[in-house]
Amino acid sequence: MDLRRFEDSLRFASVTSLSTPPLFAALAPARHVLIAGAGGGFDIYAGLPLALALECEGKRVDLANLTFSELGWLAPERWAAPGLARIAPESEGSETYFPERTLARWLASEGHELDVYAIARAGVRPVRAAYRALHAELDALAARVRYAAAIAETERLREVAHAIGAYRERTPRQLWRTLPF
Repeated sequence: MDLRRFEDSLRFASVTSLSTPPLFAALAPARHVLIAGAGGGFDIYAGLPLALALECEGKRVDLANLTFSELGWLAPERWAAPGLARIAPESEGSETYFPERTLARWLASEGHELDVYAIARAGVRPVRAAYRALHAELDALAARVRYAAAIAETERLREVAHAIGAYRERTPRQLWRTLPF
């Protein structure tokens, strides 16, 4: 094992333990956590164990998802901002496919007070605007993403992928760090 990898493993070991996984150690000082799915609806369900564990620790947790659901049926009062809807158990929508509402119903039936948001599928700018409307503090998180400036003016997914690829090609690789928080 080379010296650099050994030093990294020591740094990693100093922030983890068997009783506290690294992610929970990194989230320990947080008071409010957003867990977001990347699209399709059901990937947000994979974040439920984390969301419920954080809720048990007394943190405020919100769930958001880039949805494939048809949101046109929602009443105007459900829209928190353009492209951003707060989904409640009684939200209007399809009875056959609306995973965000199904999740909101289940959370309510189990006594959890987690908010569920659906972000309409749109271009990069509208999705970013929806996230900004959801939590102003996400701007601070976005500022830590090294390629945020490279994708700021993109519109289509292909443009985003190209901009990130170009950024990676011209940026020297950095050593792995435990967590970027």
